[in-house]
Amino acid sequence: MTSASRHINEEPLFRGFLWGYLRQLKWKDGWIMIFQALLFTCAHVYFAGRYPLMFWVYIPATAILFGWLTLRSRSIAPAILAHGMINGSVYVLIMMSLRAVLP
Repeated sequence: MTSASRHINEEPLFRGFLWGYLRQLKWKDGWIMIFQALLFTCAHVYFAGRYPLMFWVYIPATAILFGWLTLRSRSIAPAILAHGMINGSVYVLIMMSLRAVLP
């Protein structure tokens, strides 16, 4: 699965279905925000060993951002856009770093 399709799939799961289901269970938005961020972070556990800063700081922070965007807009579309932009930015930074290191 490519990075682009992964973030398009993650947003409906974490900020769409999960959020809606927990709301039906009468969870408060603040608790949903924390819970979805924890699950989103756990779904990215493959970063933990190799990129601990990304796993412990960057990913939870972006999960909160995506949740906040969803909550404010009442739509997952802004979170999908932000997710794609952030993933794309990381990809560009990696490519730029490799270009600086490799001949």
